[in-house]
Amino acid sequence: MEFPNVFLHNVPRWSTRALLVVGVALSVSCNRQPEWRGTPVTPATTLASTNFSDSTGATVPLVPSAGQAALVFFGYTNCPDVCPTTLADWVRVKQAMGADAGRVRFVFISVDPARDTPAVAQQFAAKFDPSFLGLAAPAEQIANVQAAFGANAVVSDPHAGTDHVTAHSAQTFLVDDRGTILVAYRFGAGWDVMSADLKTLLKQ
Repeated sequence: MEFPNVFLHNVPRWSTRALLVVGVALSVSCNRQPEWRGTPVTPATTLASTNFSDSTGATVPLVPSAGQAALVFFGYTNCPDVCPTTLADWVRVKQAMGADAGRVRFVFISVDPARDTPAVAQQFAAKFDPSFLGLAAPAEQIANVQAAFGANAVVSDPHAGTDHVTAHSAQTFLVDDRGTILVAYRFGAGWDVMSADLKTLLKQ
């Protein structure tokens, strides 16, 4: 960090040194990484531009708008436990965000394209909160998006038809408005942990 020359004119040498020390301190402070309560994604990964079609056919970008953040989770609507528990935690996260709740996108992405259409995924997400976003897409697109997050999903019995069970990663991911995947939260990490990190991110 450089101070404009105008600040250094006609000041004693000790004052100049003091200003330089302050400048170094401010530079270090600006470069300091936030102390996340979740698990930092190292190195942080930036998503390529990815669009989905929502239940109305409108195009929805995965990366949140400027000044916003997103929580992203991969699951499926027939999930018996992990998925509904995660979205129930999101309800409490949204409540904890108070006036900043509108700056957070809660994104549920289905990994079960055989059963979950965009309409089905949205209906599932909206059961927890009308503002939650449920997305679905062809298998190839979902696989590519999961790979960017380091997530995965496996159909336990591909021959079971619509009765199959899908094993999937259970983390929630925090994404900033540049599309950077910053933090991962294991299943059961807690709504308070996620809301604390969201508040930290949105203050930046």
